Amino acid sequence: MVSETSEREMDPLVKPWWKVGRLAVVGVAKNCGKTTTLNAMIARRRPEPLGLVSVGIDGEQADVLLGTEKPAIAVDEGHWVVSAEQALGRSTVPLEYVAPLGVSSPMGPVMVARALGPGEVILAGLRHRGDVVKALEALLARGAGPVLVDGAYGRVVGAHPEVAPAIVMSTGAVVGSVEDVIRRTHDVVDRLTLPVVESEMWREALAAARRDKRAYLVEDDGELRELPHASGLLGLSQGRRLWQKSTAGVVVPGLVSDRVIEELLAVGGPRTRTLVVGDGTALHPGGRLWRRFRRSWEVRVGHSSRLLAISFNPTSITGARLDEGALREALEARWPDVPVFNPVDPGDEARIIQGT
Repeated sequence: MVSETSEREMDPLVKPWWKVGRLAVVGVAKNCGKTTTLNAMIARRRPEPLGLVSVGIDGEQADVLLGTEKPAIAVDEGHWVVSAEQALGRSTVPLEYVAPLGVSSPMGPVMVARALGPGEVILAGLRHRGDVVKALEALLARGAGPVLVDGAYGRVVGAHPEVAPAIVMSTGAVVGSVEDVIRRTHDVVDRLTLPVVESEMWREALAAARRDKRAYLVEDDGELRELPHASGLLGLSQGRRLWQKSTAGVVVPGLVSDRVIEELLAVGGPRTRTLVVGDGTALHPGGRLWRRFRRSWEVRVGHSSRLLAISFNPTSITGARLDEGALREALEARWPDVPVFNPVDPGDEARIIQGT
């Protein structure tokens, strides 16, 4: 009998997380335990020259909203980081400043640095996807691997497939009940791991929308029909009369908000239509509206992410606590093919190390 681990090792399409190259750790909500998860992953690959970047600010000692203590990001000798100069100056880790990244920030120029010993680091200064990609390229060029992207709360750009093709999702009791955790986690995972569009017709439509920077209605025969305005929201609201029985759906090159989803739901009709966007980070509707939309519309993306694992924190920063066994069981039942782990549970060490 072949063990589960052996089967995974035999499959060339499945890699442990430290061989992925670029990996984002993303939180379902603030204070889910994302930084704790990141530290657990760092600790278990400590001898390797990991790279670390963050979208937003991470590693600060106190939560800026609640004023409560937060875990710092712990690094070791040989690890690489990209962060703003002032943030690095507040870090306790001894650093060698290797090169400027060529990106400015309110906290000073962003630097590429290497840890000369163990300590704690504050990551800050990267706010845009292009800056993060530039940081990743700089770290990979210096032999860092894997590079972990700490996707600060509200910055789903960290999960953009161009930034990191694989993600670890952090969730937990701060979201609410076990049922709330499953529902909210599903909403985020669903958007980031949507199926990639396979039809040549839709791929060409998405390419045209990106090139022209405007949304298009797409007919069954592939014809693109312009909306009255380049903006997806304004174009859809002004162009309801343009929908026909032969309209297969719409392609939107930018962000999709609640208002855009509401406009699409207002179209109605008996047929199932398709929405195509660049990737799941472009989708920003509320959870309830998103679930309603998914019942009547197909959604496809140009690029998708792979969910590597789910970490969970059964304790909320407010003091509430969920039954750890019940939460783990519910997460494993919903995602049976994805490792689920508590980053502070010693019994979960093998799951973190294997990470497939």
